[in-house]
Amino acid sequence: MSTSPDDTRLRSPAPRSDRGNAADLSRWLPRLRQTLDEHLEAARLLHRLSEAQSLAVRAGDAEEILRLLRERESAVATLATINDTLAPLAVTFAASTVGVEPAERRRITTELEELEHLIARVTSRDAEDRATLERLRTGLGEQLSALGTQRGAVSAYAGAPAARPDAPSGLQAPGFQDRLG
Repeated sequence: MSTSPDDTRLRSPAPRSDRGNAADLSRWLPRLRQTLDEHLEAARLLHRLSEAQSLAVRAGDAEEILRLLRERESAVATLATINDTLAPLAVTFAASTVGVEPAERRRITTELEELEHLIARVTSRDAEDRATLERLRTGLGEQLSALGTQRGAVSAYAGAPAARPDAPSGLQAPGFQDRLG
C-alpha cells in the first residue's frame, strides 16, 4: 500500500479547541485571566483619559487636549498589543464547554462585558468630542471671517491713505468717503 500526502492517517491532527482538556485549560485559563486584567486596566485608563479630554474640550483648553491626546496614544497602543493576545484566548474561552467553574466563567464574562462597555463609552465620548470640536472650529472660522470684514470696513472709512511706497509715482491707494453721514 502506497502512502501519499493525502493519506489522512499520515497527516498531523487538525488543530482542536481546548474544550474539556484539563491540561489545556490549566495552560490558557491563567493566561486569559492575566491578559484580561491587563486589558481592563488599560481600558480603564483610556476611559479616565477620555473623561478628562471631554472636560478639556468643553473648557476649550487646547493645551490640555493635546497633552491628553499624547497620553491616550500610548494607552491605545498598549490596548492594541494586549488585544492581540486576548482575542484568541477569548475565542477559546467562548468555545470551552467544560472545565471552567461556573463562578470563574461568570467572573470572566462580566469582565469581558465591562471591557466592551468601557470601549463603547470611550468611542461614544470621542464622537461627542469630535462634534463639539467641529462646532468650535466652525464658530472660530466665522468669527475670524467677521473680524476680517470689520477691519476692511474700518480701514475703508479711515480716510484717504497716503500713497503706498511701492505704488507707481502719483498713484494713491483707493479710499472711500461717507457722503451721507
